[in-house]
Formats: sequence, C-alpha cells, structure tokens
Amino acid sequence: MINKYIKSSPISERQTRSILKYFSLDFEATKIASLTGVSRPTINRFLRAVRERIVYLCEQESVFEKGSVEFDESYFARSEFVVNVVVELRENTSCLV
Repeated sequence: MINKYIKSSPISERQTRSILKYFSLDFEATKIASLTGVSRPTINRFLRAVRERIVYLCEQESVFEKGSVEFDESYFARSEFVVNVVVELRENTSCLV
C-alpha cells in the first residue's frame, strides 16, 4: 500500500500514524521502535524530519523578524530578582543565545 504521508516509504500509513501519536505523547525513540516494530534509526530519522518541519512552520508563523530580540528589564516588574537576573545575563554573555 502507498503511504500518503511519506513518498516511497517502507513505513505503512498505520505505522506512521502510530509513530506520530507516540511522538505527541513524548515517548522516547527506543520505546516507539519497540511499540511499532520499526527500527530505532528509522524512527530517529523520521522524528528528526518531523521536528525540522515543526521548526520550519514555526519560523514561518513567527511575528519576529530574523535576528535578535532585545528587551529592557523595565518592562518587567521592578523586583530585585529580575534586576539581578538581567545583570547576570549581561555579564555572562555565554548564556545568551
């Protein structure tokens, strides 16, 4: 039977739906492989493609432009904790992504 979700895939539609169901339930790849009967490397490849597609769609819907987003701590409540966190992040630039 031809899989309508993935072109020329050795995985059946039923297995594809099961993999996506277990992925949405946050199962590990080894557990998904044992439940569906598909090899773990195939599951990893499939899940990587799903995650990449999710990232692509989220980037398309993002309201932010590409680049960095900067905000000021005055936007948040003026508590000592927030000020300390922002100061620590500024001093430790390796934490910023």
